[in-house]
Amino acid sequence: MDMKKTIALIFIIIFNLSAQDLQMYGEAKPGSIVILGGDIKFALLNGDTLQTDDKGFTLFGFDRDDKGTYLLKVKLNSGKVIFRKIELPKRKYKIQRINNMKKKYVTPPPEEIKRIAKEREIKKRKKAEIGKIDSAL
Repeated sequence: MDMKKTIALIFIIIFNLSAQDLQMYGEAKPGSIVILGGDIKFALLNGDTLQTDDKGFTLFGFDRDDKGTYLLKVKLNSGKVIFRKIELPKRKYKIQRINNMKKKYVTPPPEEIKRIAKEREIKKRKKAEIGKIDSAL
């Protein structure tokens, strides 16, 4: 084996070992969730701290309308710092329209409006709790 092939092989092995320090589960795309594993001390996404649990897992997601490039910085307990550039692909959604719908199906009856308001309040309270948990999973 010549010297160039040997150096290339060593580089590939080192690069693959480095990539195995951080496992990434899920697809980084709009409307998805990504789980990071691998003895993580802390993780930042575009400078925002991500919650990391005591087992070294981190969870984050993207809104369905998110776009652009994100920088993920992960520091492992070993002291190693890993950077990943995440470019979200543009996503097209199939739009469905329903025309000529009867009003009784569009406007809820008065008794349903109370239930909807109550459920909206529950949803609002639960959304306020996001980020106050101690575990990523």
